[in-house]
Amino acid sequence: MFNPQDWYWLADDGRVFSSARSETVKETDKQFKAWKEIWIAPTRWPCDGDGKQTDEALDSVLHPYGLNVGLSAFKKQAIGRINDQAEHCRSKYITSGDGQMMTYLEKINQARACLSAQSQVKADYPMLAAEIGITAPTLSGVAEAVAAAYDQWIAIGSEIEAIRRSANIAIQTADTRDAVQTTLDNVVWPNGG
Repeated sequence: MFNPQDWYWLADDGRVFSSARSETVKETDKQFKAWKEIWIAPTRWPCDGDGKQTDEALDSVLHPYGLNVGLSAFKKQAIGRINDQAEHCRSKYITSGDGQMMTYLEKINQARACLSAQSQVKADYPMLAAEIGITAPTLSGVAEAVAAAYDQWIAIGSEIEAIRRSANIAIQTADTRDAVQTTLDNVVWPNGG
C-alpha cells in the first residue's frame, strides 16, 4: 500500500528521493535497498510540463502530504553533511563517545585542580594518578600534559566549530541550490579534514 510518508522516487539520472528522510539518497543506501525488498520498485520521479524530472515536479506531488524535496530539503541534507564532516574532523583530534567525553572533562577538571593545589595527593586525582608513568612520571607532569592537550583541543575545536557554524548559516540563508552547493564545495577543514 502506497505510504507517501515512507516512499521512494527514482529519477532517470539515478537520483533517489526518500520521503521518510526528506532527502536524496544513493541507490546503494541500505534503507532504500531494504525498502525495495518489500515494495520492489520506487515510483518514477515525476516530470514538469517540459518533460524534465525536476525537484519542483516531485515537490508538487509531495506537497499535498506535507512533504517537500525543494530547496529546504536540500538545505537540510547539506547541513547534515557539514555536521558529519565536522564530527569526522573532530575525530582526528579526540576520541568520540559519551564515556570518553566524560573522561576528558574529568581529566581537565582534575588537572586544573591539581595545578592550582598546594598539596598533590594522588587519591584526590584518580584520573591523573592512573596515567602516572604513562603520560608523565609525576602527578603534576600528568596534570601539565592534560592541560596542554586540552589547550590544543580548544584551539582546533574552536576552528572546527567556526567553520561548521559559518557553513550552516550560509546554507540556511542561501536562496538557491547552487548557493548551497557552492558552500558545500568550498568548506575547508583544518589539516584537510
